[in-house]
Amino acid sequence: MALNQIVENNQTLSFQLYGKKQHFKIIDIQFMENLQEEQKQNEQNEEDEEQEQVKKEKALVTKRTNLKMMQYQSTVQKTENQSENLEKNQQEKNKELIVLAGLDHIQQQLISNIKLALFKQEKFEQLGFPALKGIMISGPSGTGKTKLVKKIAQILENDKVQSYLIESKSLLSRVVGEAEKKIEQIFHQAKSTAPSLIFFDDLHVIASKKDSNSSTLVSTLAAEIDKINTHSKVIVLAATNNEGKLSEEIKRAGRFDKDIKLDIPKAQDRKQIFEAYLQKVEHQLSQTEIQDVNYQMNGFTGADIVSLMREAVLNSVGGENQDGGENKLEKQHFESALQEIQPSGIKEILMDIPKVYWSDIGGYQHVKDEIKKVTEWPLKYPEAFTRMGISPSKGVLLYGPPGCSKTMIAKAIATESKLNFLAVKGPELFSKYVGDSEKAVREVFRRARLCSPSVIFFDEIDAIATQRSVNTDVSERVLISMLNEMDGIEGLKGVVIIAATNRPDIIDKALTRPGRFDHLIYVPPPNLENRLDILKINVFGNKMPVEEGIDLEQIARQTENYSGAEMSLICREAGLIALSKNIHCEKVTMEDFQAAMKKVKPRINQVMLQSYIQFESNQKLF
Repeated sequence: MALNQIVENNQTLSFQLYGKKQHFKIIDIQFMENLQEEQKQNEQNEEDEEQEQVKKEKALVTKRTNLKMMQYQSTVQKTENQSENLEKNQQEKNKELIVLAGLDHIQQQLISNIKLALFKQEKFEQLGFPALKGIMISGPSGTGKTKLVKKIAQILENDKVQSYLIESKSLLSRVVGEAEKKIEQIFHQAKSTAPSLIFFDDLHVIASKKDSNSSTLVSTLAAEIDKINTHSKVIVLAATNNEGKLSEEIKRAGRFDKDIKLDIPKAQDRKQIFEAYLQKVEHQLSQTEIQDVNYQMNGFTGADIVSLMREAVLNSVGGENQDGGENKLEKQHFESALQEIQPSGIKEILMDIPKVYWSDIGGYQHVKDEIKKVTEWPLKYPEAFTRMGISPSKGVLLYGPPGCSKTMIAKAIATESKLNFLAVKGPELFSKYVGDSEKAVREVFRRARLCSPSVIFFDEIDAIATQRSVNTDVSERVLISMLNEMDGIEGLKGVVIIAATNRPDIIDKALTRPGRFDHLIYVPPPNLENRLDILKINVFGNKMPVEEGIDLEQIARQTENYSGAEMSLICREAGLIALSKNIHCEKVTMEDFQAAMKKVKPRINQVMLQSYIQFESNQKLF
């Protein structure tokens, strides 16, 4: 409301108060300097009364204007117009869907805790223990923290609970002391309208332990929470997507003593959310197709599913409808949308892995089949594992000579299985600072659990998992951290670990026992059939122009003990040799391949192969 603004009865005014936009309705206008005149006017005739009433329906705002604010009808304020009401109603429908799909048990738990804190104070007094003052709700972005609290606030209206929903960033101010004053006002108002619920969204914005500017703000907030007593009938809720960033002062005992964690929805909850939104649109998806789309949404939050639905609708509306009928969502619309939408809560921790398919890897069918059993089967056929009473494997160790497609196989797993993929090179975990290497290991596993179902790929694992009799103090601590994570009390449900090494002989035996890396898969140099497949992929798959009648089988026979990487290098060198003879040449000849084989020598020798054969036959490290 501004100076010289004309206001009238029943007009709705909106302005910022207590950190959020509030709506007020003018229910009466009084001209204080004319009260005596009003008394006289009551004695005048009806016509004069009506004329005076018209005068009092409007007023000019001046510096002398006083406002008296009071609660009006409901704890939920009326909006400015009907269109805003319609928009909010639609938003509330969406919120309800997300809350009921997967969060209903947490919702009931929170409501129960809040009611106990607000309405059972005498019980706590009898026990000589204070009621709960604060509840922290943590979890990745998009998991429904804010929507959950707003839904709870709606439900608690039936118990006459006044809710103050505060966006933490709205409290920040350039004026010294203003933010602290806002917090004090919020708590004062909440106590005056008790029973009350105060919710600070994105609490880390104002309570970061690394932000020196927020220290007084944190102290003020902590002090106000400490002032809450049994008779206050006030409870504080807060949400954050980075609990580790919060100030220790705010996490001290007696403030936020209850911690609720919202994880990224698992497959069952995710499917429930997806089906709830599908009920709102016209679609032609069968149950099998719904299950398949759900399988590809690993790591998606409720908010991500909304984005996916929106993108699928755009694909449907923007596509051509050949029948000229109604637009209906089909599986192809979701397949296209999945190429555009990434899981928002975890995309910063996932690697952008180049697309590698099983068909890009020549041969090694037995290795591919073994890998699929470990990574894909538990997710695609969980009921089969339950029926047979078996649990999925935790880890697979791929070992063999360098250049034999171990890393390519790991990339193919990420592409084909559509699992979230975290790749780590062993040497990258080491740090010169004490404790940092172990912390890096814990962080890798934390991320994997966060975005499960997922795959952790440790390349060159021999760098961090050498036998404890020969390794350094740092590598021993890293190894112990890794063993603790694999066997830890948190468990590794939905997480598969794949590791690759050229030196299985130096890996600590503790890693290869059952329950850890219980699948040891030897990836040998490609045999004749595999080498021929690799040549065909590099020549025909890459559309290399070769002379008619070129004998790839002869090349395969001449390249015994060559690795897959060396076979690919021969093809590349043959092309370069052809260009070096004539930059305008159009075909690679058999002569070029022969020259390339003379240039590219195999690095795998019989001593190396014998060590792998011995390891495989013993099924233990030597």
